[in-house]
Amino acid sequence: MTTQQQNTIDRIILRTEKLNGKQKVSVFNIRKGHVILFVGNVKEGQQYNRETIYCNVEINTKGNITKGFFDALRPKEKVQYLYMD
Repeated sequence: MTTQQQNTIDRIILRTEKLNGKQKVSVFNIRKGHVILFVGNVKEGQQYNRETIYCNVEINTKGNITKGFFDALRPKEKVQYLYMD
């Protein structure tokens, strides 16, 4: 991972955790030096699972976001009801 990628990841994580508290962070290496960053959390209840996604982006070797979603104020929320399956 390059220093530009690490700086971009640190900046996104800091901004998200500053507004929303501690979150789950995952970084995956993919093709040609690109990385995928996921910031979010999953709350599991007895009747439903709620997944909150603040960031799901692909970062190239220069540290630029090439595609994905990032919004620290309005996350994407997905609710799955267990009894509906």
